[in-house]
Amino acid sequence: MPLKTLFQTIVVCASILLGVSQAAAQGAALSGGYPQVLVETTAGEIVIELAARRAPLSAQHILKLVKDGYYTGTIFHRVISGFVIQGGGHTIDFTPKTGADTVFNESGNGMSNQRGTVALARTNDPHSADSQFFINLADNSRLDPRRDRWGYAVFGQVIEGMNIVDDIAASPTGPGGPFEADVPTLPILVESMKLLSQEDIAARAQAASEAAEAELELLENQQCPPPSSRPCMSLRRHRKSHNSLPSSSAGARASFKPCTSLGISSRRGLAMMIRTRILRPSRTRLEN
Repeated sequence: MPLKTLFQTIVVCASILLGVSQAAAQGAALSGGYPQVLVETTAGEIVIELAARRAPLSAQHILKLVKDGYYTGTIFHRVISGFVIQGGGHTIDFTPKTGADTVFNESGNGMSNQRGTVALARTNDPHSADSQFFINLADNSRLDPRRDRWGYAVFGQVIEGMNIVDDIAASPTGPGGPFEADVPTLPILVESMKLLSQEDIAARAQAASEAAEAELELLENQQCPPPSSRPCMSLRRHRKSHNSLPSSSAGARASFKPCTSLGISSRRGLAMMIRTRILRPSRTRLEN
């Protein structure tokens, strides 16, 4: 073999090995952690945790689009209460976003389209998903794969801001642009999407924890009136306003109870309630 040909062969092989090692390192970095993406919208913040181990192709695909700033200025163009909110494919004037590659359908990864999960939208072509994604508002197992058809690939889960998702889902909708229905009448814009660093994640967790502790301390320090005076409202009062009930009715009195100091078990339960409210939904891993 001529020396020049041998040298070219070595260069090609080295390039291939370098590419494989870089891809393996990137895959290991993703699978070893749980990448989190902050979605800043005009309705509030949502944090999505990517299932990099179960859906590595989809996770890397989304992260590339996030890094490129692809989603900035896109809208949630499809909102169906009790089903999904969908976005990532159109600008505020309904111009379709272009330039995103398609990704192989990973719907057979064992993850189901349950409430709070995030999946890739597509056409009837199972491998046509590009940039559009949707967040499940309910348990939509009918979107999962079956023996005779592909499903919609779940690649992540909302771990913070599900209340924002529900607010978006409650938006009034109607026709808009090329769509005959289900478009929010007030546009809901994605202002930015960014990958959170480990420092960002730790800082957000610390801030949320401090807020929960502060609220708990505030509740614990509230002073109760003397037993002979009008009793305090129970923290577990009836959901209906007591103003709608006659003050002398048994129902109204049942909505109240005298204040007592919070015991250890009560404080723990209250702390859990506060943290659940601030950091909802619970951070249940999609991946084993």
